[in-house]
Amino acid sequence: QEPYPGDYLWTSPDIINRTAPSPNPTADFSDLNNDALWQNVEYGQDNYIYIRLQNRGSQNGDATINVYFVPATSFAIPSSWIHIGILNEIGIAPGTLRVAGPLTFPSALIPSPGHYCMVAVVSSSLDPAPDYSLISSTCDFVNFVRNVNNVGWRNLDVVDLQPIIANPSGIKEAFNADVQTLPGIRERF
Repeated sequence: QEPYPGDYLWTSPDIINRTAPSPNPTADFSDLNNDALWQNVEYGQDNYIYIRLQNRGSQNGDATINVYFVPATSFAIPSSWIHIGILNEIGIAPGTLRVAGPLTFPSALIPSPGHYCMVAVVSSSLDPAPDYSLISSTCDFVNFVRNVNNVGWRNLDVVDLQPIIANPSGIKEAFNADVQTLPGIRERF
């Protein structure tokens, strides 16, 4: 919806990171009401990005999706965005949902653990993306996301839940962890 009337612009449910590729993204990510599909970016390994698209027009459409990784301190400076890659989708039928991806987020591009953002910019001949190089302030960026239906923004954390553990044999080891929250409290881990 343009402009987007809600709050929490930074939690787009249509940008989905996974630490392993989905065997069936169309089925796995089709529930538009499920905001628990996202996983934090795992440091030290490739991650996999999926973007959900909806064609709300009356004609078949094609889409080009540029995905960027953004340090939280510089999301208002598009020239500092790190381009992860491009996804292309063709023939999206009117009134349908399409899950694009996976786009491999290579481990070489993933920085140290911390807080970051991911931005997806969708463009098509029927709905071209505006020029985001005109963003020059935080206010500009927020208005850009709020007023343009083909931009998604997702805050994220890079975590190191599976650190590489050195041992004399040189074999990487895995570990399990149990996490519990207080009753009645919903938290993400």
